[in-house]
Amino acid sequence: MGSYDAPNLNGISIHFPWTNDIDTSRFRGWAAATANNSIYETQRYFTSQNLPHPPGNLKVLLTCFENMGNVGSAPMLDKSPGNVSLLTAATYVGGVLYPIAVSIVSLFEPTPDRGVPPTVVPVLAPLSVWLGIAAPDIIVNSSNAANINSDDMREILYHELAHSIHFLKAGDAYWLDEIIFTIQHNGYGNGTENGSGRVQVVESWGYQMGYNMAHLRYGVLHSESDSWLEQAEEELFFEGFIPYGWQHDLIDNANAEEPTGINGLPLSDNVTGITRSDIFNTMGSGTVTVQFQRNEFQTLLPSRGITQANYDALNAGYGL
Repeated sequence: MGSYDAPNLNGISIHFPWTNDIDTSRFRGWAAATANNSIYETQRYFTSQNLPHPPGNLKVLLTCFENMGNVGSAPMLDKSPGNVSLLTAATYVGGVLYPIAVSIVSLFEPTPDRGVPPTVVPVLAPLSVWLGIAAPDIIVNSSNAANINSDDMREILYHELAHSIHFLKAGDAYWLDEIIFTIQHNGYGNGTENGSGRVQVVESWGYQMGYNMAHLRYGVLHSESDSWLEQAEEELFFEGFIPYGWQHDLIDNANAEEPTGINGLPLSDNVTGITRSDIFNTMGSGTVTVQFQRNEFQTLLPSRGITQANYDALNAGYGL
C-alpha cells in the first residue's frame, strides 16, 4: 500500500478496485478491504440499534476453495479456544476422523443463490495444526466469480457478524452445540432433527440482519434480481423452516405485498414496534426455539401498541 510520512495520518483512503478475477492480488486486496470496512460499518449500525459491538480482535479468514461458492460461517473459534479441541472430537462422524480443516469447511452456511457447499473438500491436513494456533472466528469463502459483488460480500459479513454478538450473549456451550449440529447435518438439516429449533433462532437472526443491513448500505443499487429488502419481504422461510421473515415482519412498519402464509391466507403483517434490541434480548443460552421468543414478545405488546389479534394473525402465517 506504500508508506506515508506526514504530521497527520488520519483520513487516509486507499482504493482497492473491484475485480471478479479471484486468483489475483487485486481481488485479495479488494476482498480484504471489503471485509475490513464491513466490520466498522457493522459497529456503527449495531450502536444505532442499541446492540453490542462484535468482539474485538476478530480473526477473519478469507478463503477461495473451488466449488464452494460465496459462503460464510462464524465458528468463533479464537474467542472460544475450547471449540478447537471439541471440533476434533466432533469430526468423528460415521467412525471416520476428518482433519479439523474439513470440519471448518463444512460449517459454511447455505445462502439463497449459492447452494449448499459439499461436506468434504480437499484441504491439506497441516491446516488443522494451524487452526489450533490461529483459529478463525469468521470465515468467508469467495470463489463464484459471477456473483462476487460488494453487496454480496457485505451481506455475508453482516450476517456472520450478527452471529458474533449472538455468540457473546448465548455463550460458549450454546455455540458448541450449534457447531456440532452443523457438522453432523452438513448445514441446517431439514427442520425435523433434534436441535433444529436452535438453528431457527440462530439463522433467523443472521438472515434478517444480513438482508436489512445490506439494503441500508446499497438500497436500489444492488446486484441481485430483487433488492435485499424485497428478499426479506417476499419469503417466509429459508430452507423451508427458518422463519427469518418473521423477525423482519415484527420490526417493519409496512404491510407490503406479502406472500401466502402456511395457513393458506395472505400473510397478515399489521405488526410493528418490536426492535432488533428486543429480539437480541431474547437470545440467551436457554433460547432454543422461536416459540420461546414468541412468548417473550407477548409481554411487550401493550407498550408497543400491538394488538393481540394482529400479533396472533402474523404468528399464524408462520405457524407459530
